[in-house]
Amino acid sequence: MNRYAWVTHAATQLSMLDMRRRAISLLVKHVVHLEEPRAKSSMLLHIGMLHLELGEEQEASRYFIEGLTIVEAMELEYSLQFLTILRVIQRQETAVVTDYWLQNSTGRIENHPKFKRTIAGLAVDRM
Repeated sequence: MNRYAWVTHAATQLSMLDMRRRAISLLVKHVVHLEEPRAKSSMLLHIGMLHLELGEEQEASRYFIEGLTIVEAMELEYSLQFLTILRVIQRQETAVVTDYWLQNSTGRIENHPKFKRTIAGLAVDRM
């Protein structure tokens, strides 16, 4: 099992045992050792989701943006969590930052009708 798989599995187990702070600590410790951009991005987004579960939206937003920045130019696949990430960014960041990530995401996830409808709704909410 590679580092990414092992660490994310262990963090998921800790999270299920209501040990989210330990899961975050484990992920933060190992994310610096990852070289593959998608794995590193995924782990940062996982850290953000754990912060979100703890009610720490500002910290979650910071990790979401850091994770998205790593794969900024890569094609994305639709994921329900991605809409949650964009909503948190929308609530916690400035309009300029939010608009950037909405535009960036719209251009990278094109073939999923639910995502297009939802992201259009997020863009309307900004106005």
